[in-house]
Amino acid sequence: MARTRVSHYRLTPAAEADMTDIWTYTAAAWSADQADLYLRGLDEKLGILCQTPHIARERLEIVPPVRLHSYGSHLIIFQVEDDHLAVLRIVHSRQNWQVFLSS
Repeated sequence: MARTRVSHYRLTPAAEADMTDIWTYTAAAWSADQADLYLRGLDEKLGILCQTPHIARERLEIVPPVRLHSYGSHLIIFQVEDDHLAVLRIVHSRQNWQVFLSS
């Protein structure tokens, strides 16, 4: 039986860069306060996913499988590891997310 919760999440270097890009874009388009608010909400969503990772849709056609969950205008792409979520990428929902897994 699959674990139903994990203790924490870890960002890959690509996901860390995605978060930096999201903050930079949001701060330029709206404000630094709005960028901070958006990333705080994203962190809260990742915490929820740690508690209930299986609410995210699993994409079995990807090898190895990944899970997708939306937050605002973005998709969180992750895998459930033994004790954590491995956050692979955080991409805009209008982008072809599958391309980001091969880069």
